[in-house]
Amino acid sequence: MGLLDPMMAVAFFFVSVVFGSALSVGTLILEEQQLRRTPSARDLLRIGWAALIENFGYRQINLWFRLQGALRFMKKGSTWAAVPRAGFNA
Repeated sequence: MGLLDPMMAVAFFFVSVVFGSALSVGTLILEEQQLRRTPSARDLLRIGWAALIENFGYRQINLWFRLQGALRFMKKGSTWAAVPRAGFNA
């Protein structure tokens, strides 16, 4: 359909992953400087590794779920269904 240039999509994905990784690692550095809660360097490296890995897949699937929820909200009216009372013995 020609709606999206493949090179632009790859560049956008790369920039978003780099920015997300920088944000996560920067947050980790700031927390460690201020609070010093991580007991060992090994634990700090493990947390840093998780901060880098979360940008591949986890953020994208969260974006997909948020997009689905926003579209569902705009498509349907948000109404609450009546819930019958059951009591404590039910």
